[in-house]
Amino acid sequence: MDSPSAYVFLGPTVSVTVAAGNTIHVTSTAVLGTTNITGATMSRLSVCHQPAAGGVLIDNDADWSVVRIPVNTSIPMAVSQRISGLAAGTYNVGMCYRMAAGQSGNWNDNDWVTSKVLVLL
Repeated sequence: MDSPSAYVFLGPTVSVTVAAGNTIHVTSTAVLGTTNITGATMSRLSVCHQPAAGGVLIDNDADWSVVRIPVNTSIPMAVSQRISGLAAGTYNVGMCYRMAAGQSGNWNDNDWVTSKVLVLL
């Protein structure tokens, strides 16, 4: 479903428990693609976190990663972020996206997603 104002996790997330003062470093990679004749556009590809109980996904960084690819293209895409200042607790973290209206169906040639998370003291 297209949601230009809300983030959605892309693939599985990692559950991580942090203490006050810990920093999380997340690196995620996904193979994404399209066979749509017009190609595909994604408003934002990033790393997000949310409390384990659920809630709004938060993109901790202020960078913009607009992604556009042509027809019959499938490529690995990677994002990495450092997240600090979290309250002690358990969080879901992983690759996330915001999609331009009408674009989600164009991303129709996707493969795997993997995320690695380090908790730094």
